[in-house]
Amino acid sequence: MGIVKKYFIKKYYFDIVERDDGFSIVNTHRKNITDRDGIEEVIFNCKTFEEAERYIDKLKKGNYNL
Repeated sequence: MGIVKKYFIKKYYFDIVERDDGFSIVNTHRKNITDRDGIEEVIFNCKTFEEAERYIDKLKKGNYNL
């Protein structure tokens, strides 16, 4: 269990974290932003790593509002 993969997308950092029952995507911190709202927040839960990677691909396309 733990961090499987890390991503930096625009000004946000995301981790794919393995859990007992699947994977979570966690917004770990923001670059150069003092507002800490939403940090270390689980933004997506899924059963497979492939689902997590598909969600990260959506985030890379800008489909998020954090």
